[in-house]
Amino acid sequence: MYDYLVKIKKLIITLLFILFWSHGSYSKDLFHYVAKKDPPKLIVGNTGFNDALNDEINDLSIYLGIGKGEKPIYSSFNQLLINSDVDGEIEFNDKNYFIVSGCRPRSCPEKGYLWVDKKNKIVLGAMIHYFLNDKKDTDNGYLLVISKKFKSFEKLPKKFKKDLDKWLSRLTTWDYVNNNGDKPLKPSVIRFINSENIIKIIK
Repeated sequence: MYDYLVKIKKLIITLLFILFWSHGSYSKDLFHYVAKKDPPKLIVGNTGFNDALNDEINDLSIYLGIGKGEKPIYSSFNQLLINSDVDGEIEFNDKNYFIVSGCRPRSCPEKGYLWVDKKNKIVLGAMIHYFLNDKKDTDNGYLLVISKKFKSFEKLPKKFKKDLDKWLSRLTTWDYVNNNGDKPLKPSVIRFINSENIIKIIK
């Protein structure tokens, strides 16, 4: 009987330790993660990072060709930061900004770009994708800019737009028309999903 009680006591202590350790290891606040001084890719790989990011990314459910059927934007966006992208990857992390890009595993033409202003707590994202519900452009693709904070594309920070343009200028895509190597990637349509989950065409 005594041995049984000792085993139960040890089990309870172990469970309490696991519960305490898990609670202390994960955060629901994205800014907890980006405050770290680690390389961005390492931070993105933190357990709990995606859950924290989800709270900062639009939850509009649409089909982007990333997985099957309609799903929340944040679910598709998360997949585009996982893989390292030899084509124009950006990693930047200082006291003011956290910027990281990547691509979808086994489908690197689908790309993601995360931009965080740490001081002003602004989180913005961009995606290169090739489907939007029943629309398709498998040549140049689409650019989708996402914000849960801003209602108007014009109100987005100038630095974000400048950094986004810099990222886009580094991207290439296969020249399907001439079948002659890579060409600069110039998305055929730029769309913005604003804080009210409304999709607006920018150009």
